Amino acid sequence: MRVRVRTLLIAVALVALVLGAAVGFYAERRRSYYRLRVESLAWGEADVVDRIAECLQAAREAQERGPAGLKEAESARAEAEWLAKLASWHVKLERSYMRAVERPWESLPPDPAPPRPPPGLDPKALSQGLRLPVPVDR
Repeated sequence: MRVRVRTLLIAVALVALVLGAAVGFYAERRRSYYRLRVESLAWGEADVVDRIAECLQAAREAQERGPAGLKEAESARAEAEWLAKLASWHVKLERSYMRAVERPWESLPPDPAPPRPPPGLDPKALSQGLRLPVPVDR
C-alpha cells in the first residue's frame, strides 16, 4: 500500500485539529473555574470591607462611652486590623486568579495561608457572616 504525501498531510492536519480542540476545551474549563474563584474572592472582599466599617463604627461608639468602653474599642480595632489583613489576602488571591484567567496554560502558585486572627479574638466569631473562600485542590 502506497501512502501519498497528501494523505499524510491530511492525517496530520486532522490530528492537529483534534488535539487543538482538546487543549482549547481544557483551557476554557480552567478559565471558567478561575473566573468563579475571582468572583467568590471579590464577594468575600466586599464582605470583609463592610465588616471593617462596622468594627470601626463600633470602636468609635465604644470609645465615646469613655473609660468603660476602652476595652471594647480596643477589641474592635484589633478585629478591624485583622480584617484589613484578610482583605489584603483576598486581593492577592484575586490577582493571582485573574492572571490565571488570562493565562490558563500557566500553573498557579499555591494559595497563601489566610492571616491568623490575633490571640484574644475568637476565630469562629470573627468569620461569622463572612464568605471565606474554601481551599480547593487543583
